[in-house]
Parts: sequence; C-alpha cells; structure tokens
Amino acid sequence: MSGSNIFIRFNRQFGIVFLPMSGIMFFLLVQLCTSQTIDSLLTLPARIDCWDIWYNSGKQIVRFRKESKIDSLTMVLEFWEKYCGDNEPLRRYRIIDKIIKGENINEFIDSNTVYYLLDFRERRIVINADPKKEIIINQRFNYPLLPEFDSMTIALADSLYLSKKHAETDVDLFLLAYSQRFDDFIALSYAKTESEIQKTFNKEYMKYKNMHELNIGLQSGIWVPFGNMSLVGNHPAFGFFVGYKKRKIMVDWTFYMKMLKSNNEYVVYKDGRAFLTNYFFGGYIGLDVACFLMEKSKHKIPLRLGFAIAGWDALKKDIEKEIPSKSFIVPNVNIGIEFMYFLTKFSFLSLELKGTYLKINNDRGTDISGPAMTALLKYGFHGSGKKENFKKHLCIK
Repeated sequence: MSGSNIFIRFNRQFGIVFLPMSGIMFFLLVQLCTSQTIDSLLTLPARIDCWDIWYNSGKQIVRFRKESKIDSLTMVLEFWEKYCGDNEPLRRYRIIDKIIKGENINEFIDSNTVYYLLDFRERRIVINADPKKEIIINQRFNYPLLPEFDSMTIALADSLYLSKKHAETDVDLFLLAYSQRFDDFIALSYAKTESEIQKTFNKEYMKYKNMHELNIGLQSGIWVPFGNMSLVGNHPAFGFFVGYKKRKIMVDWTFYMKMLKSNNEYVVYKDGRAFLTNYFFGGYIGLDVACFLMEKSKHKIPLRLGFAIAGWDALKKDIEKEIPSKSFIVPNVNIGIEFMYFLTKFSFLSLELKGTYLKINNDRGTDISGPAMTALLKYGFHGSGKKENFKKHLCIK
C-alpha cells in the first residue's frame, strides 16, 4: 500500500472520530460560557450571597423581559430559586407570568401565600407614603432594593387587572395585591366565597382566633357577709390572679387573703369546749371560668363562675391560755361579673362583683352560715403581644 493511500485512510478514520467529538465539545463549551455569563451577572460580587443574587436577579429580569430574551430570563429565575429558594419577589413574578400565559396558579397557593402578599402590601404602603423609607422598610424585611423590579410587576399586574380577561377569584386577589389595590384586596380576602387564597386566609384567621391571651394582675377589695354571717363582719381582701383566655372563654386562678378582727364575737366549739372569739384571718383560692358577654377595644364584660375553697381561722392557738386552733374551710361555688376598662392596649382596671353562700359547720356554736359578696378592684395585664402583631399583619379589624 502506498504512503498516500495510508495517509488518506488515516484522515478518513480520524475524521469519523474527530468531527462528532469536536461538535460535542463545542456544544459543551457554548453551554459553559453561557452558564458562566448568567452566573457572573447574578453573583456579583464574586462571593455568592442571596442578598446580591436577589438584587442582580431583579435587575436582569427587568432587562431580559424588555429585550424579550425568554431563555435568559428563564435561566435567571432558575438560578435565583436554586441558590436562594422560594421568596416573595420570585414568587410574585412567577405568578404574574402564569396569569399572562393563562396557566394554572394553584401551585403557588400555600401557607406562605398569605404572608408573601401581606409582606408586599405592608412594604409598599410604607414606600408609597414616604419613598425615603424604602431602605429602612426593605432592611426590616431583609429585602434588597429592587425599585425597577417592583415597578415592572406593579405595572404588569395593573394592566392585567384592567384587562379583565380572567374570572377566577384567586387571580383577582393576586392582581389586586400586586397592582396595589390593597383595600379591595383585603375586603375580598375575607369575603365568604371559597377560593383557595380565601381558604388560606381563613386558616390563618382561625390561628389568630385560637391564640391564647395572658390575664394577670393584682386585686384588692372587701368581703361582705350577710344574714347570720354578718356577725363575722366585713374584711379587706388583697391578692392576685393569673390565667389565660382563648376566644371568649377565660380561666383564672385567683387568690386573696382576708384579714382584721371581726366586729362582733361569736361562739365556736373545739375539743368539747366553747370559746368566744372575734379572731379572723381568712383566705380564698379558686378557679374562675369566665365567658365574655361584650368585647370592645376599651371595654370588656366577662361573666364569671368560680369553684373555690374559702375560709378563715376563728381561733389562734395559744398554749399558755390553753386555746386550740380552729378553722372553717368551705368549698363553694360563686358567680360574678366583671367590668373591665383598658387604660392602654393591654393594661386595665376592673371592678369584679361576686356572690356565694357559705354553709359553715359550727357544731353547737353560733350559726354563722349565710351569703357573702366580694367586691374587688383589679389592675392587670390582659392580652398577647404576639396575637396583636398577628392581628395587625393579617389586617383583622
């Protein structure tokens, strides 16, 4: 075989292998260069930081949308989500894009939806009222400055809403929020229809309703017995209460002491001996269950039902005088009403009135059974800062 034939044969075999391989390598090189270009656009400065990626992604989305570079725009969105996960501006753009294309948006309706919409609302209300506060409010939400991105999504949402080419309530809700028609957005969010977003809002509203509120404070007043028990006399009361409220029901542990001697003497028996006494040191510990009849911003009126143990020491032990100790302890049920006036959002003054009947087992002694009333002036804290913030964020009236 001649040298020229060998050379020709070698070239043919080399070409069969080299040409396809060179094509593949060229394709991979193009992909690598393109990927590096997008990466370099979104990760400036070189250290990858989500704050920078958010900022650069927002800028490039605006640019690529103006230039109709859909492939590049798609790559930006994918890169943004890959490195920073789901976030409000990214989801906002994807939702608007889906609405433009007439595609289903249900995949974007979940437990985060309400908070993303309300965060956008709160942020834009502050910025619209005073643009100088944009940096401050964005820092509060850990959100980079994206004025061009916000303006683009607001304009797109406004155009879509005005076109009225949609019929779904959920689409309306997204477009009302993103076009900054916030009053209409909140009104429709709590309407009685059953869209997916409204169901989500209702779930969050129920979380708010079921949050506990603390009820704690000090109380002082007077205990006033009637009938035969009036012999024991009126006594000042001092104590405290602590409990919690859920919806319209409140449960309180309440404790107070009663003191000072009785105005009158009466007979008690102990160890077969009769003693004439006016000694008195008493107490009350009980569990109160209250149902709120009225709840306003400044006034609340709970109706109370108490299950308690009340009583007092009628004899104080004195070894020298051979006087034993003697106490009356009486389980009882009482009923009452409280009038609460709020000095601030959480602090209050109130007047509680409650009555009961005490059956005193004073065998062979003076009959001192009878009804009694307690009047208590209270100062305390009622509410929950967490619940109040939740209420404000959910725009609940």
